[in-house]
Amino acid sequence: MVDKLTALNSITNHEVSLLDYIKELVKESKSLDLMVSFIMLSGVEALLQEWHDLREKRVPVRILTGTYLGITEPYALYRLKELLGDQLDLRFFSDTGISFHPKAYFFYREDNDYLIIGSSNLSKSALIQGMEWNYRLTLDQDPEAFSHYLERFNRVFHEEAYPVTREVLRDYSRQWHRPRVSLDHSKPEPPVTRLFKPNPSQIEALYELKALRDDGADKGLVVAATGLGKTFLAAFDGKDFSRILFIAHREEILFQAKATYESLGYEDTGYYTGTLKEAQKKVLFASVMTLGNPEHLERFKPDAFDYLVIDEFHHSAAKTYQSIIRHFKPRFMLGLTATPHRMDNEDIFAIMDYNVAYEADLFTAINKGWLVPFHYYGIHDATVDYDNITYIGGRYKTEDLEKHLSIHTRAELVLSHFNRRAGDRTLGFCTSIAHADYMADHFNRMGVSSLSVHSGSGNRGQALEDFRDGHLKVIFAVDLFNEGLDVKTIDTVMFLRPTESPTVFLQQLGRGLRTYPGKKHLTVLDFIGNFKKVTLIPYLLSGRNGDLSRQGRIDLEAIQQEAFYPDGCRIDFDFEVIDLFESYLKEQTTLAQRVREEFERIEALLGEEPDRVALLIHMDQGIYTQIKSKKKYNPFKDYLSYRNPNSGLVGTIAHDFIKMIENTSMNKLYKLPVLLAFYNRGDIKPVIDEEDLYQSFRIFYSNGQNALDMHRHQSTTNFKSWGKKEFVRLAM
Repeated sequence: MVDKLTALNSITNHEVSLLDYIKELVKESKSLDLMVSFIMLSGVEALLQEWHDLREKRVPVRILTGTYLGITEPYALYRLKELLGDQLDLRFFSDTGISFHPKAYFFYREDNDYLIIGSSNLSKSALIQGMEWNYRLTLDQDPEAFSHYLERFNRVFHEEAYPVTREVLRDYSRQWHRPRVSLDHSKPEPPVTRLFKPNPSQIEALYELKALRDDGADKGLVVAATGLGKTFLAAFDGKDFSRILFIAHREEILFQAKATYESLGYEDTGYYTGTLKEAQKKVLFASVMTLGNPEHLERFKPDAFDYLVIDEFHHSAAKTYQSIIRHFKPRFMLGLTATPHRMDNEDIFAIMDYNVAYEADLFTAINKGWLVPFHYYGIHDATVDYDNITYIGGRYKTEDLEKHLSIHTRAELVLSHFNRRAGDRTLGFCTSIAHADYMADHFNRMGVSSLSVHSGSGNRGQALEDFRDGHLKVIFAVDLFNEGLDVKTIDTVMFLRPTESPTVFLQQLGRGLRTYPGKKHLTVLDFIGNFKKVTLIPYLLSGRNGDLSRQGRIDLEAIQQEAFYPDGCRIDFDFEVIDLFESYLKEQTTLAQRVREEFERIEALLGEEPDRVALLIHMDQGIYTQIKSKKKYNPFKDYLSYRNPNSGLVGTIAHDFIKMIENTSMNKLYKLPVLLAFYNRGDIKPVIDEEDLYQSFRIFYSNGQNALDMHRHQSTTNFKSWGKKEFVRLAM
């Protein structure tokens, strides 16, 4: 092989591949420069050992690539940055007005300097098996040509390119869509024993989690769609921690998680559940209901685990989760969820100090080709009049809803559309156990093999096996399949209850979006009537659910356009459904009215007038998004006046002080420790001295995330060595 590499300057991937040349030339290189029009993960991973060796030897690497048409895969760049660390200087070509097609590989060695130039980008196909023509040039062989190419590379690298910082790469990843035509023609891996390695989304998330910890954070939230491998992500991320606690609320999730960790080589694993108490295991999979019991929590020291994983983190505001979170003091806590917005609007982001390490929702994942697209049919359902169903606290009363949905005419409507459009394996979501039983009975009578599966049915395991094997066509479920359980072969889902929660809607949609050989899309049959939150649907389908209060103000023309939805998705609303949307337009309310209605809804929910924190926690995310930029409608800017304009405190000095705090910009965090010194953990001090200030600042900035504020300015970066005098001066 070495003789062939020495003898040949022409490289065509015929007898010797470009990959062989690169591997040989890298061995003695003092530095490397690469300039390619695109980079793909397959190319990066073809050189894994070489990247590791370069990092070990502290060899500097400069790489210049392009972004045209989105061919460069963002996760390939994340992988490069992870593998090479600060030895890598990675840049994007900046002039989008001209084409960028160079392919050049420079190797600077003691014996000579080498340049390979030709047609190969950094992809496995181009390096190994593609029809590529490249030529090897050395400095000794043609110093004039070599110097010309190197001079041109340096000029472009420094003058016509910009660094791919963490922020630049994050932005590129957010807007990246999988190209319609792939330029990576690598042959698929042979079907051998599976070697687990991070998938594209996990590569990105792992990089961001490490960066978050490097910033001083001790907790972080990953929001990733069902099917992207959140449990594998946690297992990959936990490799550098000695004792790990993984908690979930269902034993099925714990069983799957334990198997995942063991497949990655974790040993000494065990359970802490109602039946098993393997407390001494290094990697422990615990049931929330069991571990959340004070009697069991007391068996563990707060520092018993240095890595805590909380699955389905959108449940974390519940008391059982909170008792666990408050008890343990790990080096890092990872929250995993596909749907961060809870039905009851508890703010789970606050639990994580608003540290969202990584986010890839359903629609991002579809656009990137990580999940299959959906074909959605919004079917008009006139068999139910929702105006006749009791509506309390922002949702329909289950018993009343169940009675109205479990009727023959509606079951026949569902069956007719099922027969017309459904695939081989269908999951139907019902409002109650009785409703699921009713639908399964009706389908079975009509000759469609079906089963009602719920928490009390006792046949979940067998039902899943029959479903996977194709012996069962339809499973009707309530909440069991909303989260935690995945059947990749599902090709149809039916929404048989009204949309009331963005979280539940997206969980249901996510059940069928996992990729599977031969599966091109998911069919969604949604039966839509005149229910209260009907206009949420187009925004939830499009991924534009950041402003959920837009219901009642939808653009009827836009929601019927393909461009409104993720790549490859098709949406078909019945004309009557469009008419429903239009009727809601006529009932448009002002933002002030919606805020007042939201206040009254939360007051009814709590049974008392909410304070500021309660209002913030329970407020609809869409309404909150709007009022943040509209002071006139924002009750948090003067909560006392909003809550009780006739209060005797309104207009007093105390009221003015409270308003000042409510409206003070927190662009500098040092205002908070000053306020906290006065607050004194609830034992308010009307006057504070320098010692109070010093202790408050010292405690506040001992938190790694708070300390970032000090690191942003040259004058405060050395704050850890400060004494009382420096902190007091900052406060003044």
